[in-house]
Amino acid sequence: MKLKKITSVVLALGIAAASSASAATVSTVSVELGAGTGNYDSTGGVAIDFDSTTGLTADWSPDLLTTTTYSINSLTLEESGDLDSNAYLGVYTSFVGGVLSGFQGVSDQTQNEATATGINLLTWTFTGITVTPEANAGSGGDVRYFVFQEGTSAITGIENQTHTLRRVATNYNTTLSAMLKTSGTVTETRNPTYSAVVTAVPEPSSAALLGLGGVTLLLRRRK
Repeated sequence: MKLKKITSVVLALGIAAASSASAATVSTVSVELGAGTGNYDSTGGVAIDFDSTTGLTADWSPDLLTTTTYSINSLTLEESGDLDSNAYLGVYTSFVGGVLSGFQGVSDQTQNEATATGINLLTWTFTGITVTPEANAGSGGDVRYFVFQEGTSAITGIENQTHTLRRVATNYNTTLSAMLKTSGTVTETRNPTYSAVVTAVPEPSSAALLGLGGVTLLLRRRK
């Protein structure tokens, strides 16, 4: 009889955990994608601020929460036809004085538009790259620097490649994005048109924790 009770609680725990995982929130943001006002040459990458501030041009739906860690699923950029071949997007947490640090990994794939013409929407996907939002638009530890690179290892500076991205001319604090120049500077008044998707990393639900406590209690009584 006791064994049946333990089995029932274990099953309840599994169902609760599965429900928590399936309820993971997917948030998206899109800033003027497909509606850029011009090109920006000599771009080595982009800075994206995964900020929880609401009411901005970059308005996440649903809103990001400062109490939640998110996995970065994908980033889409609007490119004007001269992206160097086989370009990964490396992800870094810091870019100071032209020096990259805090390497988190690279995109799952490269993009190659060396022979393409016109304007193209290019999407890179990511695995295992996370960020925890803050509430300080345009700065903070929730900024990620996405840098074009040929290999999968960490680099310390922007590679000397030529990339032209579509942009809007607003500011970093409202679009939560900025261009990274191949010269090693951040241009906060030229902002890439982009779309990003993140998924909240599920935490154990209170029901699952309660179930675990029940299992422990039953096991103690059995002894």
